[in-house]
Amino acid sequence: NVYRAYFQLRQYHDKEDALFFDVFDYNLFDKESAFYCGLISELLREESAIKKIDFYMIDIPKKVDESDLPVYRKMAYASIFDLLPVQAIFNIIAPLIEERLNACSYGYRWNSDPALPYQIFQDWRIAYPKFRNSALDALSDNEGGWYFCCDIKSYYDTIKHDLLLAQLNDAVSKNDDHAIKNALKLLVAGYVSQ
Repeated sequence: NVYRAYFQLRQYHDKEDALFFDVFDYNLFDKESAFYCGLISELLREESAIKKIDFYMIDIPKKVDESDLPVYRKMAYASIFDLLPVQAIFNIIAPLIEERLNACSYGYRWNSDPALPYQIFQDWRIAYPKFRNSALDALSDNEGGWYFCCDIKSYYDTIKHDLLLAQLNDAVSKNDDHAIKNALKLLVAGYVSQ
């Protein structure tokens, strides 16, 4: 699972338009990937604390304001050494989370296609037209109806993490798989909660 997680992250950064990807970080990991993957596997198996390198905040240009000055979005970059345990945990609990998601939600959906084992998420370029078409179908079916478009400002910064963890616990607690329960324990212990 840890090796798979590594190849997933490697492919994600090789093929996606990730703006905050440190090639040096991955090249360093590549040189000793067997050692690092083995070490992370052992630490996860023993439920040992894994020291985090932590996040690096990066300003990404988002738009221009009324005064023609750039407005930036804060994004966090995490090292492969921090992302790898998170991805390994995600691989274990993602199928349980996926069962609970609304069918009309298309963003960052878990890839369950066995033909694409190193792809983390479903391809948004395929998912977005489905979303768009379902919205257009709903509009044409309800000519007198109303609709609204919105964006939740700072959604990821303001979501209530305790509620999210409670829902995750509910999804995982119904499963008897030891690996899944351990993954949740690591998650709740704070490895991913940052």
